[in-house]
Amino acid sequence: MVSLTCIALMLLSRAQSDELSRKITKLENDIKIAQSENVRLNTAMNSLISADKVETYAEEVLGMVRAENYQITYIDMSKGNMIVLSGDKTDLKEKLTVKLKELFAYPP
Repeated sequence: MVSLTCIALMLLSRAQSDELSRKITKLENDIKIAQSENVRLNTAMNSLISADKVETYAEEVLGMVRAENYQITYIDMSKGNMIVLSGDKTDLKEKLTVKLKELFAYPP
């Protein structure tokens, strides 16, 4: 009786072990499939967002053209925030500053 119980428990244990092994094998296979799909999707994404593709789309679909050197203006931001107006135009703040300096200037 005890030996039959031991044999039954061993068979049950073996069946459970086999079932777990099958599940592990299936999960490992699923992981390999997912990794392959991930590689495929990353390759597809990289081909869609490459610099050449973006440039081609901008030129052919959006009608954009590359800027010429004379069309490019560089701005020096190292001096802080300031407003520069072209010509002899001055802004209101500058006019007020000049007037206040003139008003409160010490006589010579």
